[in-house]
Amino acid sequence: MNINHFKYFNSIITYGTMREAARQLFVSEPTISQQIRALEQNLGFPVFHKVGRNIMLTPEGEKLVPVTRKLLDAIKDAEKQIEEIRNPFGGHVRLGLGPITASWLLPVFFENLKDIHSHIKFDVFQEGSLELINMLKSNKIDVGIVSCSQSFQKKFKNEQIGWVELSDINYVATVSRDHPFSNNERMSINEFSNESFLLYHNTSVMEMLISYFGKDFNNNINGSFDSYDTIRDLVIAGMGVSILAESYINRLPIVLRKELHTIHLEDYDFSLKMYCIYNEAKYIPKFTEKVIDVLTKTAKEIF
Repeated sequence: MNINHFKYFNSIITYGTMREAARQLFVSEPTISQQIRALEQNLGFPVFHKVGRNIMLTPEGEKLVPVTRKLLDAIKDAEKQIEEIRNPFGGHVRLGLGPITASWLLPVFFENLKDIHSHIKFDVFQEGSLELINMLKSNKIDVGIVSCSQSFQKKFKNEQIGWVELSDINYVATVSRDHPFSNNERMSINEFSNESFLLYHNTSVMEMLISYFGKDFNNNINGSFDSYDTIRDLVIAGMGVSILAESYINRLPIVLRKELHTIHLEDYDFSLKMYCIYNEAKYIPKFTEKVIDVLTKTAKEIF
C-alpha cells in the first residue's frame, strides 16, 4: 500500500477540494484523481462520491480520516527519530510564543541555548495562547509558551498536552491618561461594560471577558490585534481600553508609561498562569527536550 495515496487523500480533506489540494501540492488535478482511484482499488471501497460538482466523503471515507491522520503522524514521528539517529545534536523545532514573551524571552533564550546546542534550527510563531494550543494539537508547533487559567490543566491532561508551570501573570485594565477613568485606582469590571475594547486576538483574556459579559460583548470589541505595542498605541490615542499584562506595562519606557493609566479590577481576577506546553502523545527528540529545559529555565528567570 502506497503511503503517498494517504497523503493525497488527507490533502483533499485538509484543503476542501481536489483542485485546491493539487494547487497546494504543486501537482495536476488528474494526478491526484489517479492516486485516489489507486487508493480505492487497494482498499476495496470508495472514499469519495460526487454530489453535483463537489466530492463528498463516503461513510467508509469518513472512517478512514482518523486512521489516515494517525498513520501520517506516526510516519512524522518515525522521521524525527531517524533524523535524531543521523544528527543527535541538532534538528528543527517549531516554537510558538504568546504576545508578551517573544521580545523578552527570545534574546536570552538563544543566548542560553547556543553554547549547548548550536545546530538547532527554529521556526518561531507568535499567536494568542488559545491559537497556540490549537497549533500544538494539530502538530503545527512542537513547543509553546502560553498564558491561560489554571483550569486549563484539566484540558491539557485530557488532550495529552504536557506542561511545565512557569509563573503567574497579572492583568490590569488599561486606559489613556485622558480617559474619564484615569483618576481611579480600582474599579468594578461591570463599570467597563459599555467601553470599547482593544484586545490581543485568541487569548484567554478575550475568552474570559466574553464568558463574563456574554456573547453580546463581541460588540464591545473595537478590534483584535497581533501586537501588544499596537494595542498600547491605540489606547494612548483614546481609541478604546484594554486588559494588558501588568509586567508588560511595567517594562515600558517611562515616556510611554506616563501616557497610560492602569486600574486594578476589584471583583474579577485576571491572573493567569504561564505554561510551557508540548505534545505528550508524540515522540520528543532529545534536542527538543533540551529546548524545553532551557526555555523553561529562561522563562522562570525572566518572569
